[in-house]
Amino acid sequence: MNIVLCGFMGSGKTTIGRVLARYSGYEFVDMDNYIEEHQEMKIPDIFERYGEPEFRRIETQACRDLGAGDGRVIATGGGALLKEENADALRKNGTIFFLDPPFDAILSRLRASKVPRPVIMGKTDAEIRAIYDARIGAYARNSDVRMTLSAPPQEFALAILHRAGLR
Repeated sequence: MNIVLCGFMGSGKTTIGRVLARYSGYEFVDMDNYIEEHQEMKIPDIFERYGEPEFRRIETQACRDLGAGDGRVIATGGGALLKEENADALRKNGTIFFLDPPFDAILSRLRASKVPRPVIMGKTDAEIRAIYDARIGAYARNSDVRMTLSAPPQEFALAILHRAGLR
């Protein structure tokens, strides 16, 4: 079984994923890092050189590869669950949890982060909100469990483990 975390950029997927991996003994895989390692290129460089459609094709292959495994906590990229086929590939051996914190918390994390995010680079808060609004429905449709973040990462990880039947 895999535990798959989806949600908008800055929703806590990586932070909570690392805690979940520690608690469960599962391998932690950050999908963006996985893609960068396999492509031998940073994601902003993939976007710049090949464009978003090619990045999304690579991302779909990563979903297939990671979904075929077992015993992983997978933190998806912010756009991975926009495609139903990606959700189907990840659900093959796992449960998909949609991490859904308040937008203000997401925006605050994004503004404080030093991680380059090509989809929102140079965007205003209103433009980021529009991207968020456009994606939220896909996250809800393509996940199995929707969870609102209102606890520290350790408590939230325990709640996910309980919902996944691992505690």
